[in-house]
Amino acid sequence: MVCLNQGRVELSRTVPVKNGDDLAGEVTATLRLLGWNDCDAVWISGDDAPEFLAASALEQFGVPVTEPPWRPSALALIQKLPEEDFGAAMLALAVALGSTRPTLNLLAVELRPRTFSTGQLVTAGTAAITALLGLALVVGQGYQQQRYADRLSQAIRVLDPDVKAVEALSTELAQKRRLLESIQSVEKNDLRALPILRELTERIPAEAWLRTFNMDKQGIEITGQAGAANQLIPLLENSPSLARVEFTAPVTKAGDKEQFRIKAAWKNVPKAPEPAPKPQTPVSSPARPAGPRNPQPGASGR
Repeated sequence: MVCLNQGRVELSRTVPVKNGDDLAGEVTATLRLLGWNDCDAVWISGDDAPEFLAASALEQFGVPVTEPPWRPSALALIQKLPEEDFGAAMLALAVALGSTRPTLNLLAVELRPRTFSTGQLVTAGTAAITALLGLALVVGQGYQQQRYADRLSQAIRVLDPDVKAVEALSTELAQKRRLLESIQSVEKNDLRALPILRELTERIPAEAWLRTFNMDKQGIEITGQAGAANQLIPLLENSPSLARVEFTAPVTKAGDKEQFRIKAAWKNVPKAPEPAPKPQTPVSSPARPAGPRNPQPGASGR
């Protein structure tokens, strides 16, 4: 006997009855136990349901005594139950189709299936959602950083030709700057090496050649080989730029050539320009009063 109150189980008990009178007495006792004055309906199902439904003792409750109002889906399953053990099969079907967590659980604790409470399910769901959000955040940040790195790499590849062109221009500019500094340093120097070398090339015979050439503000010093080193002295003396040409070391023989070392001084040593004198302000002398000059003694005048 199961007592329902708006679909919620209030009481469930097993009662040994043989006929409708016994069943009516148990129903009355159960209502008194629950504190109910009456009931709205009495449903009977099972193996001997037709006999109990026809019992006149149940009419005293003044309510409909019928089979349960089965849903169409449940009725279709009930019609497939075996007739030889119909009542037990119906109870098994009711348990199978019922709630997994009934309000009134009559099973022993050790036989009950392990279930989770609502709080445990909420906690587990919250933890799972938090883990998923954290994982999504990490994945999203990684994806965003990857996209930023890809865009940065693409921008670098686009700018790479321009960067190489700028580097080439910078290298060329540095070379030209060094060349310009060299030219400026040569122009600032009072001694010009190229004209002197050209003059030596014109004056020294073709069969002679120079090994070293040193030049400073005092003069030049050359070393080399020639067929007749003594002939070089008058040739260099006739130069408009050189004077006091002389050997600085003895002439030595090297095969059919003579090795020489000659030193010469400049005829006109260039001097640094002297700074121009600052203009001086003229100092005016005090004015002398005008008047007739005194004649010298012994001079007469008209």
